[in-house]
Amino acid sequence: MIGGKVLDASALVALVSGRISALTWLAIAGTAGVVLYVPSLALAEVRAVRPDVGPQLADLVGHTQVVVGELDAGAAAAVGQLLERAGVFDSMSMPER
Repeated sequence: MIGGKVLDASALVALVSGRISALTWLAIAGTAGVVLYVPSLALAEVRAVRPDVGPQLADLVGHTQVVVGELDAGAAAAVGQLLERAGVFDSMSMPER
């Protein structure tokens, strides 16, 4: 089974800024066959906020394990359901105290 990870704008900034923790995900993706999914909206956000990282974003998007696409509400809900069925902890779904 091939796994994957959805990257948000903060993860993209971490990658193009050279943060070691983010670069580790990219290295693991290449060796373990993990797909890194980049929603086009996150990509557009980084381009708008950090226009200076255009070349680094182009390199990232060209990586063999990176897929750029739309993540609409239906797809996001499907990801949430998949995580719930798998019993994966998701900090965004934690109840507030």
